[in-house]
Amino acid sequence: MWPKLLDHYSCNNLYGSFTISEIAFSDGQLTKLAVDFVQYCESTDNPPLFGILRFNSTAKIL
Repeated sequence: MWPKLLDHYSCNNLYGSFTISEIAFSDGQLTKLAVDFVQYCESTDNPPLFGILRFNSTAKIL
C-alpha cells in the first residue's frame, strides 16, 4: 500500500506550454534536443513547475 502523500492531492486540470529550441536527427536517430516547459496544476494562478530537458545540446537554459 502506498503512503499517504499530500492528503491525496492531484492535478485534474493541467495548463502549460513547452518550447523546443533545438532538435537534430542523423540517419533517423535523435542526436540533439533542447526543451523547456512550464506546467500549472488546476489554475494558472497556482505556482508553476518549470523544467528543462537537454540531450547533447548546447542550447542555453532559459
